[in-house]
Amino acid sequence: MNWLHRTFGSIREFLRPWYLRYFYFRAFPSRKPPYFEDCWQFPHTTIDQCGQLLDPPAPFSRDFLILPMTDWHTRIQRSQFLAQTLAALGHRCFLLNPHLGREFRGSASGPPLLARISPNVYELHVRLPREPVYHHRNLSESESQILAGAVTELVASGHVSNLTQIVSFPLWLRLALTVKERFPGALVYDCHDQLNGFEGVAPEIVALEQELVASSDLVICSADSLREHCLGSGATVDRCHVVKNAVSETLGQPVFGVALHTASQPVIGYLGALESWFDASAIRAAAIARPNWRFVLVGRIESRNVRLLADLPNVEFMGEIGRERVPEVLARFDVATIPFLLNPLTVAADPIKLYEYLSAGLPVVSSRLPETERFARFIHYYDAPADFVHAVEAALLDGDESLRRQRRQAVKNETWEVRCRLLLDLTESLALTPAVQSSLRA
Repeated sequence: MNWLHRTFGSIREFLRPWYLRYFYFRAFPSRKPPYFEDCWQFPHTTIDQCGQLLDPPAPFSRDFLILPMTDWHTRIQRSQFLAQTLAALGHRCFLLNPHLGREFRGSASGPPLLARISPNVYELHVRLPREPVYHHRNLSESESQILAGAVTELVASGHVSNLTQIVSFPLWLRLALTVKERFPGALVYDCHDQLNGFEGVAPEIVALEQELVASSDLVICSADSLREHCLGSGATVDRCHVVKNAVSETLGQPVFGVALHTASQPVIGYLGALESWFDASAIRAAAIARPNWRFVLVGRIESRNVRLLADLPNVEFMGEIGRERVPEVLARFDVATIPFLLNPLTVAADPIKLYEYLSAGLPVVSSRLPETERFARFIHYYDAPADFVHAVEAALLDGDESLRRQRRQAVKNETWEVRCRLLLDLTESLALTPAVQSSLRA
């Protein structure tokens, strides 16, 4: 039966690119993911012509190859924040688009392309013949070699050097090792999620994480519990460090032109993924108990339980928004929430949204996530859906300006720039160790 299942899966994967491109998306154009088109709204060209796109390297700067866990164009997350901030500090960052060809237009062939997202930030597009769904299975050796060939071509173009790799997903391990063999430099594993907590990530990808930990020159973790996990997977204490999440901007300034709520209808907000770990039961219980409250949920819906909240008249879905709209949206909230169900994924999460909520001066209601405890004095915790409404009621009393200032002050130095400077220091000290110096001389 396993043989039959694998055979059927291979046939389906072989047919998927053709079926999607030439039949399904043409018959149902609204179902084509917008990020397959959004990625081409930036200047792009073939690698042999990429010199016209690239910003000149700054003195003493480095080039980073970032192998991410998410697509840049779906939601800005940790890898993208790191790239944006490293770029602002003068370092060029090259991110691989994880869709591996499904985002390409037209025929199922074509050379790798490089797009310029913003100053010092670039996206590498490489089409693999089967255009695999990147979290469904590991890449084959031949697929990893195709990707490594595109990186090699980019470096060989003469425009990229002094390469440091930041790997955020074990899928890319074979690619990263091949690139390291060809262009010696630091290999960093950025562990920012408990992978076995994701329902959609193939077990074979999760199983590869231990080898990634062992192969990395440096492991950075977004949470203390993830560091313990990586130490248990073979990382050494001196090469495994916590580099937490952060906020990139001050989100608490007045936003003019925004139609805010009325005092009689408090707005209870959420910003982020609406996945299976979102506690829809807590929102439903509160929305029914307090019909005069308005619940604004911002993000792409990925869970049926969340979608069912649409039958409540005081629950509003805003969908996915761009980063430029985040200050405006947070300005509408009276209380910001992190209603997560407790599971291996969420217990290890260091929510970026918490930093953003506090930077906006907002009172926060959250389930008891261990990584939020250092900000516990600013958080109203709840333990069950029935408790959620009482936590929100308490948070609504925390609206005076002095408390808002305290919350902003608490994350004043919790910025992505601080995190990236720590990362740069860690990789710089790594480059000075005898083992890596030997690798660089090889």
